[in-house]
Amino acid sequence: MGNSNRGKEVNVGMIGISAAVAALAFTALAWYGITFLKKAGSTLQQADEALKEVRKELAAVSRESVRTLESSSRLLKEAEERLTAFDPLYRSVRRTGEAFEEVSASVKQVSAAVQRSAAGIEQKVLEQQERTMDIAAFASMGYRLWQSWQSHRSVKSNDSRDIPDTRSDQHV
Repeated sequence: MGNSNRGKEVNVGMIGISAAVAALAFTALAWYGITFLKKAGSTLQQADEALKEVRKELAAVSRESVRTLESSSRLLKEAEERLTAFDPLYRSVRRTGEAFEEVSASVKQVSAAVQRSAAGIEQKVLEQQERTMDIAAFASMGYRLWQSWQSHRSVKSNDSRDIPDTRSDQHV
């Protein structure tokens, strides 16, 4: 029986050692789990704080975006009002441009008509000039003919003075 007690004692000792190792392993595991949970809690708390900070910044950015959009909307509305105010001016400028185009076309037409008239007048002047030159030539020839006739007449008249008048001698 001695052997049998001894086997029981070894078994109880092994069980005790196994229980002690298991308790020690459990304690280490528990300590590791607690440490892990503390770190995880700390990380979650930091994440929560970061998330709160991001939410605050997001809210600020959101408010700023809303202000920017409102401001942009006002600016667009003002620009539209100003453009609408300038619309009559633009129409007036366009009409003025169209009127200038019409006046320019009319001036071109008048200029072409004046040019045609001037060309016609120039042609008539040239024709009249030729006629005037012909008349001047005829007048010059007529004058020379008249001078020649006058000269001839004068010579004839002088010749007849040199010839005694026989008619007067006969009566005397």
